[in-house]
Amino acid sequence: MKVVVVTGHQGAVGAAIASRLAAEGNDVIGIDRRVSGSEGDIALDLATLGNPAVRQRLLKALEARLQERQCVALINNAAVQHLGSLEDLSLEEFMESQTVNVFAPLLLSKYLLPYLARGGGQIINIGSIHAQQTKPGFVSYATSKGALATLSRALAVDIGDRVRVNTISPAAIDTNLLRAGFQRSPELLETLERYHPTRSIGSPAQVAELVAGLLQGDLPFLNGADIELTGGIGARLHDPA
Repeated sequence: MKVVVVTGHQGAVGAAIASRLAAEGNDVIGIDRRVSGSEGDIALDLATLGNPAVRQRLLKALEARLQERQCVALINNAAVQHLGSLEDLSLEEFMESQTVNVFAPLLLSKYLLPYLARGGGQIINIGSIHAQQTKPGFVSYATSKGALATLSRALAVDIGDRVRVNTISPAAIDTNLLRAGFQRSPELLETLERYHPTRSIGSPAQVAELVAGLLQGDLPFLNGADIELTGGIGARLHDPA
């Protein structure tokens, strides 16, 4: 059975990706702070990867689960989002964002490269529209997602003849986290939906569908790409008039 590694698989988007890929017959190894269900999942807080002992534990856990099996994909989906202006943002929050959103994908790509290269596997990094277009209060998150997009391009150049690397960059996706931000002003969520040219926001299932399509499709020349899933909002000019 082919193996896929998905980080952040307990969240809405990660769960949709894991479920979709499992339905395609893949054995999914999930990595998250808390795990439930599959015995093959790995419980690990990616924010602790600055600790060499934690990194060694992760490497051993991956080696034990993969052994001689073929790993066809690494989906770097896990992310933390600390909001705040430059004045309010703590340095600890900034460093946690970079560790989870950038360093963890790099580390896992390095650890899994030998397994992915056996069968021409893929790395798919789940980025964000904030890598290109952001707004006040997103200093930490936007910086990390911009770095992740650059990491994808750099890896595509570095290992693209063995493992293809691409980014999916969504805009607003309908998750509990997104809706929690609009609890006090639900009308603003409706405004956000209407502001997208599609007059809707995305769903976790659509992110999962795109991931599955990249893995299933015969697209060997697709490498180093940043694929937008934004409902067209990335093309819309914000003009107060």
